[in-house]
Amino acid sequence: MLSVLLKYNKDKELADALFAEGFILQNGKWVFMDGLHILLSIESATDEEATIGFPGDLPMNRFKKVHDKLINLADHLEAEIDDSQSLLGYLANGDGAYIVTNWTEWIIFLQEAKLRTLEGKKVRVLDEKETELGNGLYVSSETESTTGNITSCTIITMFGEKTYTSNTLIIEPTNEW
Repeated sequence: MLSVLLKYNKDKELADALFAEGFILQNGKWVFMDGLHILLSIESATDEEATIGFPGDLPMNRFKKVHDKLINLADHLEAEIDDSQSLLGYLANGDGAYIVTNWTEWIIFLQEAKLRTLEGKKVRVLDEKETELGNGLYVSSETESTTGNITSCTIITMFGEKTYTSNTLIIEPTNEW
């Protein structure tokens, strides 16, 4: 289990912030659910700090939800975040990547590695609603430098080269030849 420590002013009400961010009380413990899965749980709390735990073996889309929820909760509480107990991996330069610290750099690093492995492979290009825009052999893509979102993708289809653009594109392998 990984954890994050939020340090906030004691005049901030933790329960109000948790409720506002979608946490529920389950068996006397505050948790944030994603469907049937507990993504976040309050492991301990005082008037000035809270330790929030989350599993370390989540798929990327759930890590993103954890990241977003922690940022929102910290904003709500005007809290300082200590994520030193939430190491997710390492950047190319050897720096640690945590659920908040170096998050964007880590996402971009992983995205670039994933896309390199897809060169010349058959992929599907999806929009943010996961509607398929097209499929074909992956040629190249462009990402937004601050978020890591894929904004452009070029593939070779049966009808020639096609480029798709959007604020957020999803590229996934089809595992077909």
